Amino acid sequence: SIRYEWYNGTEGNINDPSVQGRPDEEALSPFGFNRLDSYFSYVIDFESDSFRVDSSDWPRDVAAERRWWTYRIPIRDSTALAEVVDDGGSPDWDQIDHIRVWFEDDSIDDDKWDTVEVAAWYFVQSTWQDSVITPEAEPQTKFVVAAASQEDGTFDPPEGVEAYEDPTTNVTEAQRGLLLQFENLNNIDTCLAIKELIAVDKYSGYRNMEMYVYGGPGINEPPAGQNPKIRFFFRIGVDADNFYEYRTFLYPGWDERNFVKFDFNEITGFKDSLMRAAPKGQQSRIDDSSSTYRVKGRPNLNEIRYFAAGLVNTSTDSLERLDGYIWLDELRVTGVRKDVGTAGRLAISGSLADLVSYSFGFDARDPYFRGISSATRGGGSGNLGSGSSSMSYRYSLTLQFHRFLPPSWGARIPIGYTYSKSVTTPLLRTSSDIVLPEEVRELEQTVRESRSLTVSESFKYKGKNILFDVLLNRFNSSLTYGRTQMRSVPKPYSVDENLKVTSNFNLAIKGIPRPPILFWTKSIPIVRRVSGTTLGLYPDSWKLSGSFSRNISVWDDVNFNRRSTFKRDFSGRMDLSYKLFDNLSTSFNVSTRRDLSDINLVNLSLSDFRLGLETNFSQSFSGSYDPKLLSFFSAAFSYQSSYSDSWDRSSESRHSRMSRSWNVKGRFDHMALLGGKSSGGERRFRGRRQNVRSGGEKKEDDGRPFYDPPLAVLRFLTGWIKPPSYSYGQSYNAAVPGLLQRPLWRYRFGLERTTEVPTTSQSRAPSAGEGISYDASSGFSFLGGISCDVKFKRSITRDVIKQGSRRESISTSWPDLSIRIKKFSKLPLLKPIVNRIIDIFAPRTGYSRSTKETIDLDGGFPTQKSVSIRYSPLLAISFKLFKALSLSGTATRSKDESEKFNPSDGSPQSRTRSSKQSLVFDAKYSFSAPGGIGIPIFGKLKFRSNVSITLGVKKNASKTETSNRG
Repeated sequence: SIRYEWYNGTEGNINDPSVQGRPDEEALSPFGFNRLDSYFSYVIDFESDSFRVDSSDWPRDVAAERRWWTYRIPIRDSTALAEVVDDGGSPDWDQIDHIRVWFEDDSIDDDKWDTVEVAAWYFVQSTWQDSVITPEAEPQTKFVVAAASQEDGTFDPPEGVEAYEDPTTNVTEAQRGLLLQFENLNNIDTCLAIKELIAVDKYSGYRNMEMYVYGGPGINEPPAGQNPKIRFFFRIGVDADNFYEYRTFLYPGWDERNFVKFDFNEITGFKDSLMRAAPKGQQSRIDDSSSTYRVKGRPNLNEIRYFAAGLVNTSTDSLERLDGYIWLDELRVTGVRKDVGTAGRLAISGSLADLVSYSFGFDARDPYFRGISSATRGGGSGNLGSGSSSMSYRYSLTLQFHRFLPPSWGARIPIGYTYSKSVTTPLLRTSSDIVLPEEVRELEQTVRESRSLTVSESFKYKGKNILFDVLLNRFNSSLTYGRTQMRSVPKPYSVDENLKVTSNFNLAIKGIPRPPILFWTKSIPIVRRVSGTTLGLYPDSWKLSGSFSRNISVWDDVNFNRRSTFKRDFSGRMDLSYKLFDNLSTSFNVSTRRDLSDINLVNLSLSDFRLGLETNFSQSFSGSYDPKLLSFFSAAFSYQSSYSDSWDRSSESRHSRMSRSWNVKGRFDHMALLGGKSSGGERRFRGRRQNVRSGGEKKEDDGRPFYDPPLAVLRFLTGWIKPPSYSYGQSYNAAVPGLLQRPLWRYRFGLERTTEVPTTSQSRAPSAGEGISYDASSGFSFLGGISCDVKFKRSITRDVIKQGSRRESISTSWPDLSIRIKKFSKLPLLKPIVNRIIDIFAPRTGYSRSTKETIDLDGGFPTQKSVSIRYSPLLAISFKLFKALSLSGTATRSKDESEKFNPSDGSPQSRTRSSKQSLVFDAKYSFSAPGGIGIPIFGKLKFRSNVSITLGVKKNASKTETSNRG
C-alpha cells in the first residue's frame, strides 16, 4: 500500500495560539520548523481496487504480470480519508505546504515484488471559478464547476472525438470535460463560470472558435414551436467589461444546436456596425446583442485573457426552478487563415540621349502576401501578411538643362520632377480586430499623393573670366519643393508643403605664395632645422554654407478639428582651416540655427538687422604644433575646444556645454642621439670620404668623428631597446544651464572655466569635470626575432561640480605586454632551423593587468575597486602543414576581482571574483581546381572551382564567486 499525507502550513511560531502552553522543544525544532502532526491521510491498498480506475489498465510486461494503472484519489471526499490527525495544527486544505508518501507491506513473504514505478503524478482540478449572479442577498440557486472524466464514468465524449495518445509512453489518456451543475435555478439568477489567463491569447490568425456542449438531465426537448428553457452563453474577451458573447438554447445530448460556433468575421462586423451607430465618444460603452451574438465594451481578438461560460433560466414562470448539468468539451480555434498572397512589381527606366532621363515603378500586393522573413503562424496580425492591400506607383523625369549651355562653362543644372501615389486598403479596421466588409474598406483607406521639384546648379569654368573666378565657380546651390496630401482614419485631411534652399560659397584662394620667414636661422645650430618654415598668408580652406527651409502642415484630426503648424528657419555654417606654419595648423568651425517663424523678429535692413531667434549655436577649434627641433626627441602639441548652447523657451535662457583638452606626445630615439640608425632607418653620419696617401694608396674614411667608438659601445648595449614614447593630456568639460547671455570668447575657446554671465534663478544645477591621462611605452627586440612591447597607461577623471556626491575614478594599466616571435635575423648557427620552425608556428603571447578605483571625494572613502588580469592570448600559434591545410590555436585566460563599498559610509558591501578560460582551435583546408568545357565553334569555356573547408572547435570555462557582507 501507499500512504499519502497532506500537511497543513501552520508556521512554527511559539506565539501561535495552537502551540501556546506547550514546551518549546515539543512545538518547534532547533531550526524553528513546524513539528506539529496535523494532516489528512489516504491509503491506496494494492490488494484491493481502492481508487483504481479500471479503464486505465495497460500492460507493460504481461509475462511478469507488471501493469500500469491509474489511481485517482478524491481528496475532498470525506469518505476517502483514512485518517485526519489534528495535533494542535488544525489541518486546512487552504494551507497545504508539503506531501509525505511512503510504502508499506504487512506481508512477510520475501518473494513478493517491492518496486513501484510512478509515471505521472499530478492534481486533476478545474481552473474555472463558479459564481452566481443574483439581485437577491441570499441566492437560492446552487452552481458548481468541476472536472468530469471518462475514467470514473462521469463523462462521455462526443462522437468522433478521439482521445489523446502520449507519443512518449504510448498511453492513451482518458477524455475529460468540464461539468457545470446547477440546482434550484430560477429566472432571476445567472450561473457563471470564469477563467482568466495569465498570458494574452491572439486569435486573429483564425476564422472560428468552436466547442461541444452537452445537455444532461434537466435539459429537455421543448414542445414544438417553443425554445428550450435553458439558455447557454460563452464569452471571450479582455475582462468582464469587454467581451464577445455567443448564445444558444440547450437541447438534450450532444446536439449540434448546443455547440458554440464563433465566426470571427461575423462578430467583428457586428461590433463595427454597433460602433458606427454609437454617438461620438460612446464607442467604448456599447452593449448590444442579436439572436446569436452580444458585444460589450471594446473587445479585441488579439487581447484575449478572459473566458466565461454561463446558464440562464428563460422560463416565464417565476416559480419554476430547474435542476441539471451540462458538459463542455474541446474548446478550440479552427479555420487557420491560409489565404494565398500575391504581389507584383514593375520597374522601367531609360533616357533620351543625354538630355532627359525617366523612370517608372509600380508595386501592388494583397492583404495576405507575406514577406520571406515574416511569421506566418502564431495568431497575430502578421498571420494575415500586412493585413491590408496596397498599390503604389511612382514616376520621375530629369532634364539636364546644362546641355543647352556651352560645354566650356562646366555647368551642371539638372531639373527633376517626381510624382508618387500610394493607396492602402485595410482588411481589418485601424487598431482593431474588425474584418471590414468590402463596401466599408474604402472608408478606411490611406491615400498618399506626393509631388516634388528639384533644381541645382554648379559651374567649373577652366578659363579666365572674372565672373566665373569670383562668383560662379565658387558658388553652388539647390532648391527643393515638395507637397504631400494624405487621407487616413486618424487624419481625414492632411497637407504638407516643404521648401528648402541650400547654398555654398568657397572663399579659398589658390596659388598665394608662402614666404620663408625663418631663412636667417640656417647658420644657427639646432634651430637651423626650421629655416625652411614658410608663413601662410591666407586660409587653406574657407567655406560658407547656409540653408533656408519652410514647412507648412494643415490637417484635421479624427473629430474633424482643423489644426496647422508653420515653421521657418535658417541654418548657417563656416568651416575654416589655416596652416600658419608648416608645423602649426589650426581649424575653426562655427554654426548657427535660427527660427524665422515670428516675422517680427526678422529685419534685413542694415540699420536694424535681425535674423529671427537663434535656437542652436556651436563652435569648435583645434590646433596642432610639431616643432621637430631635435632629430632624437619629438614633442607634438595639440589643443581642442568646443562650445554649444541651445535656447530653452520655457526659461528664456541658454543651456550651454563646453569642453577643452590639450595633449603633448612624442618619443625619445636614443639610437639617433648615439649616432646610429633611428627607428626610421636613417643614420646620423652619412657618406664616406677617401684620403690619398703618398704613393697613391687610398684610405677610406666613413666620416665618423673621433668620439664615435664609445658611442658605438653604447649603441651595441642599448640597440635592443625600442625608442620610448610618451603622452600626457588634460581635459575639462562643463555644462551650465540657464545662461541669460552667451559667454565671452575666452570661455567658448576653453581659456577660462567660469562664464562670468548671469543665470536664471530657476535653472538646473551646473556640472563640471576634469581628467588627466598619461601613458608611456617601450620594448625590446632581441636578435631581430623576439619582439616585446611594454605599455603603461593611467587616466584620472573627477567631478569638479556636481549635484550630489562628487566622485573620482582612477584607471591604471600596468604592465601591458605583447610578445611576438618572428624570423631571427641575427641568430648564429641555428638561424635556418629556428626560422623554419617559427615560420610554421608563428607563436605570440600577451599579458595585461589593469586596476580601477572610484573614490567619493566629499566623504574621502572608496566606493568601488577592481583588478583585471588578461592573458590575451596566453599562447597563440598558427602553422601550415602544407600549402592547402592551415591550423591555428589560441588559449586565453582572464581573472577579475572587484569590491563594492557602501556609497554612504564606505563600508564593505560585496566582493566578486571571476575567471575565464578559452581554448580555440581552427583548421582550414582549401584548394582550387581549374577546368574547362569544350563548346563547338566557340572554343573552350574555362572556369575555376574554389573549395574551402573550415573546422572550428571552441571551449569556454568560466567561474564567478560573489561574497556579500555578512
